[in-house]
Amino acid sequence: MTYHPKPIDTSAVELSQEMLALREELAKNAHDVWAERRMADGWRYGDRRDDVRKEHPLLVPYEQLPESEKAYDRDVALQTIKAILARGYKIEPPKRSEGPPNKRDLDTSSQILRNLAALDLSSLLPLWRERSSELWSETPEIYSQLGQQMLNLGEPLFAYDVLSEGRSGLKIFLCGNCSHYLWPAAVRLNKPMICS
Repeated sequence: MTYHPKPIDTSAVELSQEMLALREELAKNAHDVWAERRMADGWRYGDRRDDVRKEHPLLVPYEQLPESEKAYDRDVALQTIKAILARGYKIEPPKRSEGPPNKRDLDTSSQILRNLAALDLSSLLPLWRERSSELWSETPEIYSQLGQQMLNLGEPLFAYDVLSEGRSGLKIFLCGNCSHYLWPAAVRLNKPMICS
């Protein structure tokens, strides 16, 4: 028998910021469901896979998985979300209230912050395009961490755009005739600031 996989065409589906955050949650959940099922069947952690002894090296928390395994889980989650949307279904995040940030907004900010370091460039670009200025302005660390992640990925111009937009929410200090924005110490740009 010759098998030719034919997944649903999801090439036209664009994901919002909330959907990208959901992707990481679903990827972690997929791993946890798989691990729970394995453990219920008598499997345990082992340095190498051994079907006879029921040992598997991936029976670890999602955060400890190798990046290649996380990428697999993320891809499955991403394609599942895209397939649902491509079939005409809607996935709607809980409604946010107007006015100051509510608990859901803060939860979304926290979720974005937790997931930034794990996202690659193809996930960060839509996250940036779909950002909520109101939500992000209440959590300037998002700009800082996204800028740092862009630097880590070798994208200094993207990092500059992110950090430039984000600095409006950060404190300014004066030094002689010039002013500087206080950035968290974790973000380091290559060019040092020199006051004259």
